[in-house]
Amino acid sequence: MNLLSLSDPRWAYYRGGYNRAVLDVVSFLTKLQSGVISERDWAILWDDLHHQGDVGEASYAVVPYLVEYARAAKVIEWHVFGFTAVVELERTENRNPPVPAEIELSYRAALNELPQIGFNRTEAWGEHAFEPFMACLALSLGRRNHARAYLDMTEAEIEGFYRYMENG
Repeated sequence: MNLLSLSDPRWAYYRGGYNRAVLDVVSFLTKLQSGVISERDWAILWDDLHHQGDVGEASYAVVPYLVEYARAAKVIEWHVFGFTAVVELERTENRNPPVPAEIELSYRAALNELPQIGFNRTEAWGEHAFEPFMACLALSLGRRNHARAYLDMTEAEIEGFYRYMENG
């Protein structure tokens, strides 16, 4: 999987989800590559690259970097699986832009590789990784509704559903 070089000039034009604004994600990606990333650093994913269903070109371009991070990270934080799943689910919604042609192959490869990495590294999953991982797996199998259910339903809601089904 080829990553868009951090020195590529297109980063200066890629937009995130928040106000569809251009933002600097290279500093986040540099930290990600170093493996030294704090909980506060993950906020760029949720505050800037995704916002109320909006994603942009930078959101898509980050996904292959998250997969590379997952290959080597001591702990694969839930953000890796969760953000990847959310971006793919939102890609077709809210008049979000298409994946740029120059990263299309890497983005698609990342969506398919992340579940394989997760399967091979279950011991490295961080807390709260199960549901986001399952959403990524469902997406890699073309099961968008299942992926959304994994992200949207809490453990209590799942238990309630089964109690309801048993008691009719």
